[in-house]
Amino acid sequence: MKYSKNIFWKDAFTTGLYVGLALSLSVVVSYVMRDSSMLSVVNNIIVLSSIFGITLYRGKLFSKTLAKYKQPFPFVTALKYSLTSICLSGVIYGAFMYIMYNHIAEDYYRETVVKMMEEIYKGNENSIMDIETAYDSFIHSPIYFIISSVFAMLFMGILPSLLISSIIKRNDFMEINNNSQDNNENKEI
Repeated sequence: MKYSKNIFWKDAFTTGLYVGLALSLSVVVSYVMRDSSMLSVVNNIIVLSSIFGITLYRGKLFSKTLAKYKQPFPFVTALKYSLTSICLSGVIYGAFMYIMYNHIAEDYYRETVVKMMEEIYKGNENSIMDIETAYDSFIHSPIYFIISSVFAMLFMGILPSLLISSIIKRNDFMEINNNSQDNNENKEI
């Protein structure tokens, strides 16, 4: 059973790493192609291809090792898997965003936020100054980026994964588990 748990946690961390790197790559593409009309298309392709690749990887991994689990992905196990991979991807993404905002493209992001604030608060200069002061106070805090990324990833990841897990049939997984039990019984005879 210990081998199965190690594979489970390794896969959860690997998935979180890949998702965090895919999101970081989409930020780099956003920065490089900031004036391009293809920006949203390229970002969506990066994220969707990452999801597709991770799904293929997990399918191959679990088809080989699923029989070693007593129950194939009960709710608590699925929740632990989701929380682990989502939190890790949020930490990676938040750390990368902190580096982007403060060291690589500080002027670009400041200009973008100031333009947004000017559009929102046209004619009210006091509000713009207050928001700019608040922006300066949190933009230099790495913990802000990491915590906000983790919460955003939890919100964007847990809800769809719970919905998907409630819809997906588990009969295929049960067949794999039952076949392995039948093989074990035949070996004993």
